[in-house]
Amino acid sequence: MDLLSFLKITSSPLSSGAEVFRLLKSHGVVEKNIAVITHAAHKKARHVYDGQDDYVLDTLRKFDEFDITQKEEIKELIEQIDNIITFSSTATISQLVYKIMMSYSDIYKKSIYSEKIQDKKNIILLNKFYEITQEFQDIYSDEPLSEFLIHVSILGEFEIEIQDVLFEDAVNVQTLHKSKGKEFPIVFITDLAELRFPVSYKERTFHVPQKLMRGVDRTIETSQLHLEEERRLFYVGMTRAMNMLFLLYPKKYPGNVNEKEPSQFLVELDYEKNPLIKLVDFKESESMNMQAEEIIDRVKADLQKEAASAINQLNLKTAIHRIVELARVKHFEKYGNFDNFDSQEVLKINIDDINLTEELTGDKIPLINKESFTLSPSSITAYSDCPLKFKFQKILRVPSPSSVALDLGNVVHAITEEVAKEKMKGEEIVEEKALGKIKEKWIFNSYQSQSEENTATQRAEGMVKTYVKWEKETKNELVGLEVPFDVKIGDITFTGRIDRLEKNPDGKYEVVDFKSGKTVKSKNKAKIDPQLNIYAKAVEKLKGELPVKASLFYVEKDKMVEYAVTEESVNETMDTIIGMTKEILLENFEATPSYSACMFCSYQSICDAKVTEE
Repeated sequence: MDLLSFLKITSSPLSSGAEVFRLLKSHGVVEKNIAVITHAAHKKARHVYDGQDDYVLDTLRKFDEFDITQKEEIKELIEQIDNIITFSSTATISQLVYKIMMSYSDIYKKSIYSEKIQDKKNIILLNKFYEITQEFQDIYSDEPLSEFLIHVSILGEFEIEIQDVLFEDAVNVQTLHKSKGKEFPIVFITDLAELRFPVSYKERTFHVPQKLMRGVDRTIETSQLHLEEERRLFYVGMTRAMNMLFLLYPKKYPGNVNEKEPSQFLVELDYEKNPLIKLVDFKESESMNMQAEEIIDRVKADLQKEAASAINQLNLKTAIHRIVELARVKHFEKYGNFDNFDSQEVLKINIDDINLTEELTGDKIPLINKESFTLSPSSITAYSDCPLKFKFQKILRVPSPSSVALDLGNVVHAITEEVAKEKMKGEEIVEEKALGKIKEKWIFNSYQSQSEENTATQRAEGMVKTYVKWEKETKNELVGLEVPFDVKIGDITFTGRIDRLEKNPDGKYEVVDFKSGKTVKSKNKAKIDPQLNIYAKAVEKLKGELPVKASLFYVEKDKMVEYAVTEESVNETMDTIIGMTKEILLENFEATPSYSACMFCSYQSICDAKVTEE
């Protein structure tokens, strides 16, 4: 995995020769050139003890001294590594991982624009890795990158649950454990041969504490317990099949002269005479004995992959080299030699022939399951800002780096909620007590320096003071906090929580949504705000009537932007929202870039539509 290679090199630049080798390979540097570098490094490190510097990266930096080709490609890779190392000196671990995934390499980008099943799975794995990074940083905020890599190495010894990805029009390969709780039209259970399934029992001697042995039948042999567990797994696999179940008994395996006996489980089923089982004797044909693909095809596939990777990373000279090499392969394929091959012919381009205005058409795998798809009120705002941003954020769940604004907002929100709950219990609101909660709730993810964190702390204190003053003075009755709801608008169900639901002195409902940002919406914009109007519809469903008022409380500015809710204004906004939901279900995610929007977007590094100049 290139991501781990970059991290290991960053953590220990002088003793990560294996990782440098891996990156050279993945960047298309041929083994002959790599060997020159590694041999020279080995000579330099000959008398160095294991575990110390291996000098591979140090030697690579002097590539110009060696009689090798591909120097431009090597130069670009070194620049890539150096940029990452430089950035790591001031970045947190999660920031470093995010930057490598999204900007310094094409690790994320090459998968996110692909419709291939494996690339969709890669996105989920990368998202999970970033989540693990953030969890580590939250718990061990002061630990160096080397400790994180040890943490990842330990986690690698265990199975980590990630979101399952099942595709209807595909073969899903899973272990029997992973298949629990799922069903498939057709199921194949393989390896039903002697010593394969059930696997042979291997006794391991270890001490089990007496407390853990309570309730365990000690008269049963451990080998018998193992067999029972294997039988349960077999049952799980069989019962995953909805229509057809295939039990595969391979009689011969590579390297075996004698035939294998059938699995004990097949014998127990009396598979040869069981009327419920149709026995098919499959004979391997010569045509099924497939060899490795032709050398030319394999070389072409490798070069195509390397060219695409180089383009995604804007390593353009490397990309051009790969394209010329592909042209040479094509020439060889046609003529059987490289005679008369002219690289200049490949590079002759008529610019008038290039037309980038039309997109390729073709059927795509749907990203949205319309039966179970739901949205949050904030999602629709993201779609109105930019449909492609919505796709990255809400559909593909592309992780975005933590930000001071987001972390600070979460801290203030947690404090206001806790203070309000104490008020509902009849406790007195005390400013000093509320300020003391800042340290308890503080989030450390995003601050680059102590001075930046101190400034954020002062902002939090100011917001808490403003909130406490407002909470003491409000005349409304607090009805609920974080009120859960689901409401269907058009063909999509919106789910979420209302920050605060109140009753005014007249007994009418009012909604308050807290905002920690500095930019204040006007009353006119509040009136058509999708979030406030969805909250209004949710209150109508929960309480049988619309609220009379919906407000945005900008705590830092001590500014309450109020919107007098009417049935007419809500319906007008609902029409707009329904129009957007139709576009979402049609998967229309065309970017709507602008300098002001793109400048603060978290997805600049993977977005080809971004606008970087006014």
